[in-house]
Amino acid sequence: MRVRIERAKAAVGERPSRARSASGMPILALQRAAGNRAVADHMTQLTVQRRAEKAEEASPTEEGGVVGGLGVIACDVLPDAAVVGLVRGYFAVRYSHASQALVQYLERGGVQWDFNAAEYFLANPRAKTRVASKIGGGHAVGAKGSLVDRTAENAVIRQVDYDSEDWRLALGNIDQVDWEIIAGPAADGSYRVRLTMIDPYEWHPDEDRGTQCLHRVMENKKKTGAANFVAVGKCDLQLQL
Repeated sequence: MRVRIERAKAAVGERPSRARSASGMPILALQRAAGNRAVADHMTQLTVQRRAEKAEEASPTEEGGVVGGLGVIACDVLPDAAVVGLVRGYFAVRYSHASQALVQYLERGGVQWDFNAAEYFLANPRAKTRVASKIGGGHAVGAKGSLVDRTAENAVIRQVDYDSEDWRLALGNIDQVDWEIIAGPAADGSYRVRLTMIDPYEWHPDEDRGTQCLHRVMENKKKTGAANFVAVGKCDLQLQL
């Protein structure tokens, strides 16, 4: 019977396949199965990315934006390594600063990240206003201080103080801003203020948030070399105090 089947295959142009794997499964069948899995994985990642993009469009500056879309959807259908790869690839295309911060976490072993604070405040005028209000008025040249608050609700710069989604994904809440008044007042009443932003980059797998799954996946990367680091940005700004 087997000979007849092989002859029939040859008659319709299909070459007989006698090569088999160690498990006894035909090599051709294994290759086809592997190809199908690769296609399926690729389609799954595309689906996740498209859903995440829709989530971001619906809520671009909230915890449930692109990161929430990727975290909630991808974690349900992809292994951890694929989730990290998907987020990393998406950031590389869409968010340069968030991409830099993520690479720093995954590959730099905890080394401090020095970011451009002047560029940060240019992209986030609400954050600039927030810092000015926290410093307050009544200070003379030479006055200095440190704004520190590590709670999500009252951080020196909160998630809601961002105008740039890229910077929000890169840094999130800013816990500490040191300040010193170096000149002023100018004709418009503003002061020149030297600022130093200091903030730990870390994931929070134990906090109750919409992106908890993604935080868990990223925290697990510490097992393969990822490490928290401190982000530092310095600049001089003209502020209305």
